[in-house]
Amino acid sequence: KLFDSFSGIGALHKALKRLKIPIELVGISEIDIDAIIAYGVIHLESTYENFIYPSKEEMKEWLLNKNIGYDFKKQKSTIKSLRMEKLKLVYKYSVLLNNYGDISLINPSELLDFDLFNFSFPCTDVSVAGKQQGMKDKQGNLTRSGLYTYGINIIRTKKPKYIMIENVKNLIGKKFINDFYDIVNELNNIGYNCYYPKNNKDKPMCLNAKDYGVPQNRERIFVICIRKDIDNKQFEFPNGFDNGIRLKDLLEDKVDEKYYISQ
Repeated sequence: KLFDSFSGIGALHKALKRLKIPIELVGISEIDIDAIIAYGVIHLESTYENFIYPSKEEMKEWLLNKNIGYDFKKQKSTIKSLRMEKLKLVYKYSVLLNNYGDISLINPSELLDFDLFNFSFPCTDVSVAGKQQGMKDKQGNLTRSGLYTYGINIIRTKKPKYIMIENVKNLIGKKFINDFYDIVNELNNIGYNCYYPKNNKDKPMCLNAKDYGVPQNRERIFVICIRKDIDNKQFEFPNGFDNGIRLKDLLEDKVDEKYYISQ
């Protein structure tokens, strides 16, 4: 049983399916409209033609109450301006995926029980591509990356068997390494053994997609946490490999002109 927080399009969920691990999704937590629709398209096999929609205003109210579609940067919701077709899509998939929306609004005790918690919190304020505010801004308010604290609250209450964290390389860089260790230590105190790849100096290191069958240089830190009462302490990260696939093997020979920028 999987609870998919900060779920995006459900990439972890897809990986589990490809590994032929039987998965029951008990819920997701996601507010990005396009990600929710993509998750539904990717993971729900049926089109649910007989899905019953409430009124337009009822759909909007339901989504607004979960902060689905809320832009925290602009401090406003995009739900009110959605066309009917897209409104129906995000509502339908949010209902079918049991989307709790904004993680800060979740009452952990009201969640269904689950075994695996996807805890890949936002990298937005940690990544070198952003402003690197960290977990709190200058005013002491939680940033988007700082939302991990709500995930910790869920873990304290639900005590799932397994937790997976995936995040950007900069989380274990000099600026944020203490935040990384704080999270790991907090999970350890809650009752989990946390495993992450280490280099020959016993420091955390990233795994790279190019070493695991994907022709892309994409470094990410992974942490697998196992509840201490069920951990046999045998967990190891898989060794990298080269399956021979290169980017040129995936590129199309003929690409429509509309995908090219003009001179």
